[in-house]
Amino acid sequence: MNPQGSSIINDAYFAAAKIKIEAAETCEEIQALGNELMDSMNAQLNAIKQQFAFLQPIMSLLVSPSADLTKIVTWIEGFISSFLQPYVAPVENYIQQIAALEAAISDLESAIMEAASKIESCTVNLPAVAQVALSAG
Repeated sequence: MNPQGSSIINDAYFAAAKIKIEAAETCEEIQALGNELMDSMNAQLNAIKQQFAFLQPIMSLLVSPSADLTKIVTWIEGFISSFLQPYVAPVENYIQQIAALEAAISDLESAIMEAASKIESCTVNLPAVAQVALSAG
């Protein structure tokens, strides 16, 4: 078996699929396997197409704008919109996740302390929770 990432596709997956197809005993079984495999392949190809479409504007940044000021400004604007903005888009999601996690942690800490208070001589020492501060520049 090839190590992860050493082949452009998972050859073992296709070999196993072929064995399943060859072992099928009914037309319905072959049809079901065919549908399952082709749906999976279409999903994978569509994911590749989506990623390629996402990367296409970034690929255009590989062409130098030369000394033309208009092209330089356009290149910089393309760099910001095609590379920097998508690259940092997850920051907003992380900020929301941190806020939600902090609220959930606080709720769990309260529940733990309340449960401990119901048991005689129960002392709970919780580990410290990491503090995360994100700034958007």
